[in-house]
Amino acid sequence: MRKISGMILALCAAVCLGETGAQAAELKIGAVDFQRIIKNSTEGNRIESELKAEGERIRAELEKEKKELEELQAKLEREAVVMSREVKEEKEIEFRVKLRSLQENDRQHRAEFTKLRNEKLQGLQNEVLEIVTDLGKKGNYDVILSEISVLYASSAVDLTDAVIKTLNARHK
Repeated sequence: MRKISGMILALCAAVCLGETGAQAAELKIGAVDFQRIIKNSTEGNRIESELKAEGERIRAELEKEKKELEELQAKLEREAVVMSREVKEEKEIEFRVKLRSLQENDRQHRAEFTKLRNEKLQGLQNEVLEIVTDLGKKGNYDVILSEISVLYASSAVDLTDAVIKTLNARHK
C-alpha cells in the first residue's frame, strides 16, 4: 500500500513540478481489481470453495456441541426438582464448564479460520503480484495500481482479465 501511495505521490509531484501534458501522457498506467480476480479465476474459486467447506465443517461441529449443551440444560431443568442440592450444583457446574468449552472452541475455530483464510488469500495475492509485475515489465507500464485505491479507471487500463488468464493458465 505504501508503494502505491508513493507512486501516486510521485506522479502528482511530477505533474506539479511543471511537466507538460504531453510528457504526463507518456506514462503508461494499468489497474487490477483483486476482488474480480478472486471471483473470476480458477484459483480464486478453488480457494473460496475450500474456505466455504471449512466454514461449514466448523459450523456443523459447533452446532453439534451447542445442541448437546441445550439438551444438557433441558435435562437439568426437567430433573431439577428431583435432584438433591449437591447433584444439582454438580450438574450446573458441568453445564458451565461445557458452556465455557463451547465458547472457547468457537473463539479458537474463528481464529484458525481467519488464519487459514489470510494464508490462502496472501498466497494468491503474492502470485497475482508476481503476474502483475511480469505484465508491467513486458508491457512497459510505468505504474499498475490496485483498483481499491483508484476512484476511476478506464477499461483501457484494466489488466484484470490478463491477470486472470495468466493465473488460470498456471493452475490448469
